[in-house]
Amino acid sequence: MSVIGAAKIAAGARCCWWHNSALLLHVALPKAYFDQLGVPLAPYPDW
Repeated sequence: MSVIGAAKIAAGARCCWWHNSALLLHVALPKAYFDQLGVPLAPYPDW
């Protein structure tokens, strides 16, 4: 993750910050990272 990418995550965006930050967090902390740590997947809610 670059410094610019980290700054974007920290700052978010003026509109829909929760959505944009979540997308960038998936780049910074991909699923493979947690797979390597052995963290189990959270169950997906049946909404």
